[in-house]
Amino acid sequence: MFNSTNGAVHVSYSYIHRRQDTLQQPTEVFHTRQLSYPVLVTVYHMLECYSMDILPYSVDTITRTLEVEPNEPRPSQERRTLLNVDDVADWCMFSIEVRNTYGVPFEVTFEREQPDAPLVSTTSLVPPGSTTRIVIPVKKFRLSEEHVSQPIPTLSDRQFVVAKSNLSSSEERTQRELFWYREELFKYVRGRWKETGGTRCGGLSLRQQRMSQIMLGLLRTETARVHMSLVQRSSDDPEEEAQPVPHENGKWMPDPNTFVYLHTLITNLSPTPLSLVLDLFLEPKQHVIFEGVQSNIPVGLLEPEQSKAVEMPVAFMTSGRFDAVAEVKVLGQSHDRSKVGQGNLRIAIDVDSI
Repeated sequence: MFNSTNGAVHVSYSYIHRRQDTLQQPTEVFHTRQLSYPVLVTVYHMLECYSMDILPYSVDTITRTLEVEPNEPRPSQERRTLLNVDDVADWCMFSIEVRNTYGVPFEVTFEREQPDAPLVSTTSLVPPGSTTRIVIPVKKFRLSEEHVSQPIPTLSDRQFVVAKSNLSSSEERTQRELFWYREELFKYVRGRWKETGGTRCGGLSLRQQRMSQIMLGLLRTETARVHMSLVQRSSDDPEEEAQPVPHENGKWMPDPNTFVYLHTLITNLSPTPLSLVLDLFLEPKQHVIFEGVQSNIPVGLLEPEQSKAVEMPVAFMTSGRFDAVAEVKVLGQSHDRSKVGQGNLRIAIDVDSI
């Protein structure tokens, strides 16, 4: 049995048949120089990547990026600064867990390089036997229809490959989208490792990670952007300029037992016109009074980059937390592909104000 733990690459070079002024014929003797590059070989399983996930920017995440704690450690400051982005609607978070199964610590670095976004990286020390979670912001993107319609390549060298699949056309399309979006994500996000205090280093493979339909929905730029807010007016005149309800760190705080307006702004981000309808959900609904209908609210035909606002009068009858959700759907599409946008709003009613 042969075991190899190290080796070397030797390169010898020289210049032969070189004429000199003092010689009629070039000498048959030549001298060489040699360069050596040592190579360390290991078969130990050192680092494992698992539990890849795509996370949305929540209100709690935004709050943590803005809060500054006294005597905060420098690594925590750097991670908080890393997650601070310009517009959270355009971003999501890439998350991966790295486990060190070896006996020495490693420095693990993940970097993100995307078009129209600055290069950022984050480094964490993973001690032996420990697991570290890496989180880095990723800008949402959308691939062209021609890109996601390409067949998934195979690793077979056979000339003819017969596709045997019981998947429907919709399921095959979903599998292609998951594959090509994952491939594009791995072009933007890369990981590498370095032995602490040593010379060994290398790259981290993410090929074993899988992308789910939920992760795809968070990573892909929405077809329709939905922005929700609460506004108030002193009269019922729709021409009166509305004033925003007091809010802080993503939480809207209207007065109880008072009608305000749930303002939903829909923007068509697709390159084609869309006929859209809106569904609104308010929870817990037994403590909310609203005017009008909550489902299939007509938005109309929106041209690319065109926006339209829909308002609904609402009143909250008790203290506590309320959640408002808006879903935008395309008319004429199948049920599983009709939803093209979603918005969320968190509402907090102060107990002391009742």
